[in-house]
Amino acid sequence: MFMKKTGPFYSSTFMPASFLVLLTALLVLSCAQDAIFHNLSMELKPVTPIIKGTPTNLVVVRHNTHGFFVYVGNSNGNTIRSFDGTDFSGITAPGGTCAGLAVGGAVGSEFLYALVHPNREVRPSSVIRRYDPATESWSNMTNETGYLLQAIHGAGGRIFAAGRRDPDSYVILRLGDDNALQPLNITGTDQLTASYRLTGAAQRSGGNIYLATAGAGVIQVNAAGTVVSPAPVAGTEDLNIAGIIATGTSIVALSNSGRSGLIHYTTNGTAFEEIPRSHDNFTGGMSVWEEYDSSWRPALLLLGIWNRGSSPNNGYIELRLDSSGNVLDPYLTSIPGDRDTQPSSVPNRSRYTASLRKHPVQAILQLPNLGTTALAKGQFNYQAEQLTYGLENWEPPIFASTSQQGLWSYRSRSGGYGWNAEDGRAFTQPDP
Repeated sequence: MFMKKTGPFYSSTFMPASFLVLLTALLVLSCAQDAIFHNLSMELKPVTPIIKGTPTNLVVVRHNTHGFFVYVGNSNGNTIRSFDGTDFSGITAPGGTCAGLAVGGAVGSEFLYALVHPNREVRPSSVIRRYDPATESWSNMTNETGYLLQAIHGAGGRIFAAGRRDPDSYVILRLGDDNALQPLNITGTDQLTASYRLTGAAQRSGGNIYLATAGAGVIQVNAAGTVVSPAPVAGTEDLNIAGIIATGTSIVALSNSGRSGLIHYTTNGTAFEEIPRSHDNFTGGMSVWEEYDSSWRPALLLLGIWNRGSSPNNGYIELRLDSSGNVLDPYLTSIPGDRDTQPSSVPNRSRYTASLRKHPVQAILQLPNLGTTALAKGQFNYQAEQLTYGLENWEPPIFASTSQQGLWSYRSRSGGYGWNAEDGRAFTQPDP
């Protein structure tokens, strides 16, 4: 309502409806522009990633004579990048492009395994190659099963692969001590009565290994790689599992159904509990995140997501863990930087929204804390970093493989800590 002059007096009248609509639209547009400009102001200067496209998963290889390295492959080429805590270098996966990585062997003398496809295609000639960090040499694993190799996963020092007979029939293959692949005998008939498309593997507290599948739930095998029971672990029957991880004494699995994703976890290893709260689809990428509270301890589980709708509802979400690494509260999930749910892997939600949240995160990894081990170079040693640079100025870096946007990292840059494409330059410490 506004005042209209009538002679020496003012009288009230109402604004036309069309004027109110126009005014409301201008206010909404102004707020939207303010939000856009705010997000732009929070973005770090874009850089070219050292690995473009969609990188592979990220793995850590621990070798007593060679050291500790993070490896990540290039799904569009044959170069595998390694990170020693300070610098990046590259090794070549001979014979094709790298489709996935896994770690096998005993701790302290681990090997890197790579699934290699010729000409970026799944073919009968696709092969698993093993890289020995000590000799810096490659060797081929034998596959005479007749199955096409689709994916590779490692847990408990053992290597498992997804094998395909035809478009609708999958088997789980296990790499034996003779370096030859063989079908895992689940049903007694080499899995002929069911389809098991392997999507992940995790070992619980040095005990049994849990193999995740798309459509057949979770299958449990012992440390030797022998099936414990042909039936899926209770609570996972017929689930489409996107990924699985061990944390503390728990196993956490992520499933997708349609446009929603669910979290499942077990603390006893015999039955999974479903958290009845849906999220966006999970990619399967997961990583434990540690914080400092008188000592470094697990605090969060980072879960990669992707949204089939409009951006920027991608990136990852956070699930709270207790100090032992177990799920603290299954309903405590949040967007990174949310002030109402501390701790968080990032301090600023706006900067996160303006960067990584735009892109689906296929794989994620906070550099693990390897303590004071002599060969734990650079930022693998949290204690050395915090003593050198001060707790308030140092945070463990996080890497993320994004969908079509290359390798990203959360670390110190000229504009401060933030998510940006990883350009591979030598890691510098936070500005004083």
